[in-house]
Amino acid sequence: MSSNLRLRDATAADEEFLFSVYAASRDREFDDTMRATAQIQAFLKSQFTLQDIHYKATYPNAKWKIIALNGEKIGRFYFEDKPNQISLIDLSILPEFRGNKYGSILIGRKQQEAAERAIPVKLHVEATNIAARKLYKRLGFEDAETSSYHIPMHWRPKA
Repeated sequence: MSSNLRLRDATAADEEFLFSVYAASRDREFDDTMRATAQIQAFLKSQFTLQDIHYKATYPNAKWKIIALNGEKIGRFYFEDKPNQISLIDLSILPEFRGNKYGSILIGRKQQEAAERAIPVKLHVEATNIAARKLYKRLGFEDAETSSYHIPMHWRPKA
């Protein structure tokens, strides 16, 4: 199954899809009736735009990827490879494709790459995102600190 999971560069033509993935990632905050309102859609669009600006300013050399399964777009994966570390910026999968280990597969690929290069993988996760934190812990990530809203986590290859 993982052989059918591919990454490709995100393009301007993917903007609407990337927004839909972002909006779906906020599903814990809004129920379906709230999400349908124009006000919530405008709010989500502004937050999506601000996040995009922040990511591109903070990670100027990042890779912006579309996750595809059998050619169908199912999510986004943003990461930055540096000589001394790999930063996982964002991994978001549409709700109907969650729970199938696609995130684990993609993170595992980056961990393998980091192990081959003997460098750490770093990320930040919202303290309230229990599902993501469980996933990262299961994959061997450790909290670097726990006092902030976004918890930095690190994974280091075994020597």
